[in-house]
Order: sequence, then C-alpha cells, then structure tokens
Amino acid sequence: KASKVLLEVLFKDMQGPLQEVGLRVDDEGDDFVCVAELIDPPKEKLDALAERGELKSRWGEAIRGRPAHKAWLYEVVSNWRSGLDVDKFDYFRRDAYYLGIKRQ
Repeated sequence: KASKVLLEVLFKDMQGPLQEVGLRVDDEGDDFVCVAELIDPPKEKLDALAERGELKSRWGEAIRGRPAHKAWLYEVVSNWRSGLDVDKFDYFRRDAYYLGIKRQ
C-alpha cells in the first residue's frame, strides 16, 4: 500500500523530530509500529486469533505496537472487526455536509 510506504519514508526521514515531539519505543510499545499497525492492521492474523478465542493471550504475536490491554486503540482508530472507526464518522459528516444534508 502506498500509505504504508509513505509512512516508512516519513519515519526514516523524520525520526529525530518525531522522537523530539514524543514518539518513542518503551515498555508500553513502539509508537512507530503502532501508527503503521493502525493504518494497516494485520486483519487476517487478528481474525484467526479471535476465531480461536486466543486474541488476548496471543495478541503480541499479531500486534507489536501496543500490549493487549491497549487493544481498544485499534478498535477506535482502525476497527479491523467492523470497519467502523473514527475516520468513517468523519467521512459521514463531511459527505453529509457537501451533500447538503442537515444534522438533526
């Protein structure tokens, strides 16, 4: 995907400034990997673990950016289960505005 390649280039070229503003790798995870996973989560791996009832216990095998207790981030930002996430809500609002649909 183009967005993933662009992100890799951005992280490589801007690693210093991004670290200066707070992106880091620590006990809570790897911020750089987390952002990449939020953009393009490993849906097939996550689905397989969920189907087997092993999602929480084997989370770290599929996701490296955040530990299992922070899994909710992946539901809000890039919902791999339903596809309904904050971006979609933004699209709905934007599209409604430009279509002339008034909020009730």
